[in-house]
Amino acid sequence: MLTDNNPSQDNTGCGVTTTFHQLDSGGCLDCIFNYLPQEEKIPILIDDYEELNWDSYFYDDDGDDNIELGILLSYLSLDDHESKSNKEKYIPSNGITVVPDDYYAKNQSKGKFIGVLSEITPLSCFKLIFTDDIQEKFLSKMNDRRQSRVDHIKLREGTRGKPLQPNIKTDRLENRENYVKRWTTPFTLEDSNKFLSCFLAMSVSALPTLHDYWENPTLNNLGLGLFFQNRLPKHKFLEMYRCIDIDVDDWLDSIKEKAQSIWDVSTNVSIDESMIPHKGRKCPHHVFIPRKPHPHGMKLFTAACESGYIFNWMLHKRTSEEPKDLPFHRVINPHYERGAKSQVVHSWEVVSAMIQPLTKHHVLYMDSYYGGMQVFNIAMEKKHDIVMSCRQDRPAVIFKNGTYTLEQNELGVKSMRGTTYKGYSFAANSIPRGGVKRAGQSSEQAKSKKVKFTNIMSSLHDATAYVPTQREIISGDDYLKDMDLVPASFHDYLKHMGGVDRANSSIMSAYYRHRVFRWRVAVWIWTMNLMVHNARIIYNSLSPKPMTQSEFIIALAKTMYEVPTHSHKLVPIPNGEKLDCRICYRFYTSKSGKKKRSKSTHMCTICGPIHVQCFNKDHDRFVLDSVTGGARSNK
Repeated sequence: MLTDNNPSQDNTGCGVTTTFHQLDSGGCLDCIFNYLPQEEKIPILIDDYEELNWDSYFYDDDGDDNIELGILLSYLSLDDHESKSNKEKYIPSNGITVVPDDYYAKNQSKGKFIGVLSEITPLSCFKLIFTDDIQEKFLSKMNDRRQSRVDHIKLREGTRGKPLQPNIKTDRLENRENYVKRWTTPFTLEDSNKFLSCFLAMSVSALPTLHDYWENPTLNNLGLGLFFQNRLPKHKFLEMYRCIDIDVDDWLDSIKEKAQSIWDVSTNVSIDESMIPHKGRKCPHHVFIPRKPHPHGMKLFTAACESGYIFNWMLHKRTSEEPKDLPFHRVINPHYERGAKSQVVHSWEVVSAMIQPLTKHHVLYMDSYYGGMQVFNIAMEKKHDIVMSCRQDRPAVIFKNGTYTLEQNELGVKSMRGTTYKGYSFAANSIPRGGVKRAGQSSEQAKSKKVKFTNIMSSLHDATAYVPTQREIISGDDYLKDMDLVPASFHDYLKHMGGVDRANSSIMSAYYRHRVFRWRVAVWIWTMNLMVHNARIIYNSLSPKPMTQSEFIIALAKTMYEVPTHSHKLVPIPNGEKLDCRICYRFYTSKSGKKKRSKSTHMCTICGPIHVQCFNKDHDRFVLDSVTGGARSNK
């Protein structure tokens, strides 16, 4: 702390003891603030604070802590028209110590990449987590489901066996045989890369239906359909999408193991919940949380670094019995009932599982869902510090009619320090919601307005340590600067608690927008976006040019499968026939607004009819690499 029980004697002759001394001016703080009470050890507002030497420093009695005066007095930066009227409300009460906002951040490390990369590219960072072993496992499960679909078609009669482009003139039996002949070859690794490339591109460019991605270019969209057409046919992508299948527990554990092995977790760790969007009726782990951005879906308990890197997660299972996911017909599981009560998952069990891979000292931040003395005891036994918000009735021994009492100061904050639980000391603060209550507002006024309090419990902070913060308030039509002194535990909680929320926002910023019927596919989609998000954090930590989530996905989709340019050759159309140019088609319009076709005598061996000028000018740029589309350039 910044104060000391043994203050040093002033050497300037003022006869007043104080903790801090100004070395440059030769006087102590009490000489500068002549009306500061002797028992106070911190500076307060004065009208002529501009005359101070802002380049000077303060030291404590031991001379260890070097704290700039500008940091200590940052809460004094009021406008001239407010400084006199608001001076008294910022005078701290006895026992309060003002500390800089980074006082408790000493010796804290940030998360960093601990692996080895030969080159720094989006694909190389993504392959650190989505390794070849995981991809082969995913491809094997996809081929197994495909084979089960083929076997089902051979044995079962019905309309499910029709080919993707059915021939009405033939009977159903012949359609099923055509389907079997068409899909007897298993998917290859190259097919998997093409499929992932198209899937990632769909996350950035959202269209109404899946069929729209393969449409020809239009006036407002050039190259998007050609990007997909040059990688996978539409019917093959849809077949691969239907064959997605994973073993959920094994899949999540494999990705989790890779994510933890390449990243050194930061000191500050936040534990919160994430949601997998899904509205399927056969999901055994469906939950509904009204206040979430995606209220319907599956809930995961996640732990993330301060940068947003998610290194641990656990699926919240409502039942241990999962219905079988057969290829076609519905299966009624007698052990599962939608809307049944969840399995009992205690908060201390979740926290114990989340901090299991942590081997160093960390500061755990969590909300009131986990707040409790059991969680506090687990963190202390693991040699971690914990900062958590607590409900009024949990733990009841602190914040509601318990054996401990919280004293309320002039700032309206209830504090308690020097308290122990099972031999571990902690501090508790209860802060009025909507900002710290001013000293001018009496406790009777606060009670009449029924002020609600936010309870913070911390093993790291001191209950009497306060941090100056600045905010803007609305006064009529003007915005005025307003200052607050808030507890350091509350300040750091708001600063470091958003790791999981930051990750959720990044994952959902470029997400697959189409309806998903099978819950295992929903889990697979979320984990794919999770791996992209973690890979982007690794890339930004190593590359001098950071990328957003959308930019990273675009670059990854292009490099996941690069269309070989040597196979695209411009040749004349046989028999001298003229066909519509693929690039110019529906782009040139007349003055009346009617679309006009443009014929070409040449064609690309892969893409089809293209003008010679379009092939030389726009082929490589739009046909091979375009993902997001855009208007055609006239340059």
